[in-house]
Amino acid sequence: AGAGPFRSARQPLRAIAPGYARQCLRSVMCAVRWGRRTQQGRLRLTLAARGCSDGAMARKPDLTAHPNPLRAGALLGVWALVVPAGLGALALAISLLAELPLVGLLFIAMAVLVLAAGCVGVLAALDMLRQPAPILTISRDGLRDLRLSDQTIPWEALDWRRALLSTVRANGDTVQLRLSPEIKLRPAARAMALANRALKRPPCSVLTFALEVDAAAIARAMARHKDPWERSSGKG
Repeated sequence: AGAGPFRSARQPLRAIAPGYARQCLRSVMCAVRWGRRTQQGRLRLTLAARGCSDGAMARKPDLTAHPNPLRAGALLGVWALVVPAGLGALALAISLLAELPLVGLLFIAMAVLVLAAGCVGVLAALDMLRQPAPILTISRDGLRDLRLSDQTIPWEALDWRRALLSTVRANGDTVQLRLSPEIKLRPAARAMALANRALKRPPCSVLTFALEVDAAAIARAMARHKDPWERSSGKG
């Protein structure tokens, strides 16, 4: 007789238990799905952050070069001495015009060239000293030399080669450039390009005397993005 109430209580429990079990199972499944989504989201964020980091590393320049203040100052001093020397040579040449006209004209032309070279050198040295560091940057975007141009020169707009201009000192080791006409040069670089064309040389060079790197390091960095040109090919 005592079993009757318990028997009557088990009947609603039996009816409720399947639904309650299904609800618990659904809750567990929802929790599992939420955990998976959270883990996947964290993985996506990690991969995205890692991708951004890799992209930032890929954009890191291959080489940056800063000017050496002592060398830049010495270069400015040398060119500053060339200017009065050119003026003196010009005065001497003018004095020869009366007695030796042909010799005087020849000396005038030489003095003008010396004076022009001195002025261009002074302007180039001053321009280099006032530029923010780094003055030279080589990256996958191209070559950026603030002594030559304000813009980054893309690789498709330049040809380059390493050249030894003088065997006396390593300072003659330089990297010569030939640029597309679309590249806008700075005034001092434009004047030097005209002088180099008159001497049948490539118009521009990455000068290394006043920098903290040498031509070999610059050539290695540039070779990662573009091969040097052959003497018989390239831009004119």
